[in-house]
Amino acid sequence: MQSPGFDREYGLKYLGKVGNVFNELQILKAIELGDKYKHLAINHFTIHSIGVDIGFGSSNTAVVATEFLKEEAKIRVVYAQEWEQGDP
Repeated sequence: MQSPGFDREYGLKYLGKVGNVFNELQILKAIELGDKYKHLAINHFTIHSIGVDIGFGSSNTAVVATEFLKEEAKIRVVYAQEWEQGDP
């Protein structure tokens, strides 16, 4: 009953704030790391990756760009944007 997901699982309270892929501590750690590395300039000499979710139907369209921080062995999100009912 002390679990953060108890109400979601047993009380049918799906609030959309905590998912079932990452636990709350992992989400807080990701936010902490994001604050730690957000001041860095984009490195034009590293690996970059872009993901696009077109979001057909009722879903939103989203774009995310990341870069690899070799010295820290981390992948950093450098751009993330979401549009309601985007048009490909």
